[in-house]
Parts: sequence; C-alpha cells; structure tokens
Amino acid sequence: MKAYSLLNLQATLARDDGMPGMNYAAADKMVKWAQENGIGVRGHVLVWDAYMTDWFFREDYDANKPYADQETVKARTESYITQVITHFEEKFPGVVYCWDVVNEAVGDNQDEYTAGDPRHLRTLRSGGPNLFKLWAQI
Repeated sequence: MKAYSLLNLQATLARDDGMPGMNYAAADKMVKWAQENGIGVRGHVLVWDAYMTDWFFREDYDANKPYADQETVKARTESYITQVITHFEEKFPGVVYCWDVVNEAVGDNQDEYTAGDPRHLRTLRSGGPNLFKLWAQI
C-alpha cells in the first residue's frame, strides 16, 4: 500500500486534472483477502520517502524535467492521499482500521538530518535527498 506500489505513470498521464493516477490491483487483492477472512488492515503508508517514484516530483511527471514547485507537489500529495483513503474506505469499508501517515520521518544517523535540528527530521536517505522534505514547510 506504499505510494510506489500504487502510483501509476500511465494512469497519471491519462488524467486531465494533472493529479496522480493509481493502480490498486495488487493492494485490492490483499485487502479483499483480509476482508474475506475477517482481518483488519493497517494502511501502510501514505507518505514515505524511501523508494518513492522520482517522477511524482517532476514537472509534467517527466523524469527528464526539473522538479516541480512546492505548490504542485503539495497538491499532488494531497490528491494522492485523498484518493487512496477514499478508495479503500469506499471499496472495503471498515477493513483499513488506521493509516500510518508518515513513515520514518526522523533520521536514524547524524548524516540524515540537519545538524542542530532537535527533531532530527530526515533530509537524506542513503545519500539522496528526502524529496518530500524539499517541499515541506516545517
């Protein structure tokens, strides 16, 4: 249920509103199985920088273009979160009993956050930037 497994570039490019498109096929199979077996699902995770698709942050979703501006990325992120939660609430009411909203936002090592930041908000992962952090006003 992570963004990299739900986001779909072809579905995104086919939309008229410029917002991200999804492919829920794999996640739906898992949640349907849980529903059929009376098992609740913890939605994991709405925002996670690890393994996130780079094209999500680019102008026109084009990996060869620069990163989009903060307003665009925030709108995409809000749309993504709204679409995902709405999808599972409507298709599988009550099965997803909670959502992990942000995963691993705190850096584990000193080189993963800005020195002096008492919150240790992750700015780097494996040497690369946390693309969500670049656009967040925190």
